[in-house]
Amino acid sequence: MEKNLKDYRDKVVEARLEADHVSSTVLTPFLIKQDNVAPPEKVGGAAFGGIIGYMVILLCLTGACIRRWT
Repeated sequence: MEKNLKDYRDKVVEARLEADHVSSTVLTPFLIKQDNVAPPEKVGGAAFGGIIGYMVILLCLTGACIRRWT
C-alpha cells in the first residue's frame, strides 16, 4: 500500500512540475552516496567481533548444561 501511494505521489508531483514547465531535477539538488571506506580486513574483523559475544554466551550455556548433567 505504501509503495502504491509513493508511486502515485511521484506521478502527481511530476505532472504538476510538467504543467509549470519545471524540470524534475529541481527536487533533488544533490545526491547522497554511501561508500564503505574501510579496508576489507576491518570489515571482516567487525563482523567476526560481532559474532564472538554470541558464541561466548552459547558456549557458557552449553558448558553449564553439560556440567549439570554429569
